[in-house]
Amino acid sequence: MATIEFAKSDIVYQKLEDAAEKVAEYVCRNPGLMLVLSDILRVTAPWSYQETDAKLDVWEARQLGPQKSKAKKLVTIMREAFLVCTTDYEKNKVRGLIPERMACTLLHEKYFKKCYENKINYAIKTGCIVRIDGKDIVYECINPFDYGELDCNADKQTVDIAAWDSKFGEFGEIKVSPRHFHTKDIMYLRKLASELNVKEVKHEVYLISTQAKSMIQAKLQSINLWQNEEFRLIGSENFFNLRAV
Repeated sequence: MATIEFAKSDIVYQKLEDAAEKVAEYVCRNPGLMLVLSDILRVTAPWSYQETDAKLDVWEARQLGPQKSKAKKLVTIMREAFLVCTTDYEKNKVRGLIPERMACTLLHEKYFKKCYENKINYAIKTGCIVRIDGKDIVYECINPFDYGELDCNADKQTVDIAAWDSKFGEFGEIKVSPRHFHTKDIMYLRKLASELNVKEVKHEVYLISTQAKSMIQAKLQSINLWQNEEFRLIGSENFFNLRAV
């Protein structure tokens, strides 16, 4: 049986992690807010951190009206998350951390139930190196390019989220917008899946976004990397399937 370990690699921005966690916890308790969250993450993308608070007020007045109390509470928590940001980089970072923290929360719910009942240990990590039998899984790019948001290819050695219970593994890349899935992400996941298959490790590999699944497929088709059923697509319409046992 293969030994799988996770080594934390990505830089931890604690104040942003904490802010994103509050949003994630609220939406995970209120799944009906997923489309509201999806829309907020979409519309805030081009806003500067200085104008986000005022523009959220306008968006809330136009989109929510006076009655939707849970949605308004979400806007309040989102506003608090953005207010800890002091740069546009931090504003966009906290946006990206929200679905990551949501995925982590949902997987913890699933694995805690499954592993508690079966008395086995599990591990879940975000922004980590995956190590199989002592070997770090690394995609080494031989044809680098960078076309900005359209696509890029480069070395990659981390996955956004990984879970393992000694028998089954789940691994995924997470983007707010599917347009940010690039060649390097797909090639890394293919490398990871290949290594897991060699070791006969049962697993699932995800592409996760807060937008619609169809947009993920469209993005991969646009960069000529779409293969039917290669990865499990998780979008706004099925995000909470991540906690299904």
